[in-house]
Amino acid sequence: MNNLAASIPDRNIPELGILTRVMDLSSFDMIYIYHHLSKGVALDLDRDYTHYYKNAVQVSFKGFKLGYLPEKVSAIVCARMDKGKDLIARIKSIEKKKHLPLKSLDIELLF
Repeated sequence: MNNLAASIPDRNIPELGILTRVMDLSSFDMIYIYHHLSKGVALDLDRDYTHYYKNAVQVSFKGFKLGYLPEKVSAIVCARMDKGKDLIARIKSIEKKKHLPLKSLDIELLF
């Protein structure tokens, strides 16, 4: 019987990925960033200590608030953020119509 050698690629493969919808979509500053939002665009995640939910994670694009992660997802993300783990957030799908607020925004979180 031949021995098959398996090799692991040198790529940095994420440990975990989550697909989720951004909640409480903000439309206040949307006029400034609307045309920049498309599939694959990187987003920022920040803890919001002023929010009523203690583990609230705000989703933003270049300093403009888009909304928040759902509470169950926030709990997972906060635990990782508090440990100093890297997080990557990208737009997975977006439903928008010209000159109207966003209908939905789905993002992909990679740890």
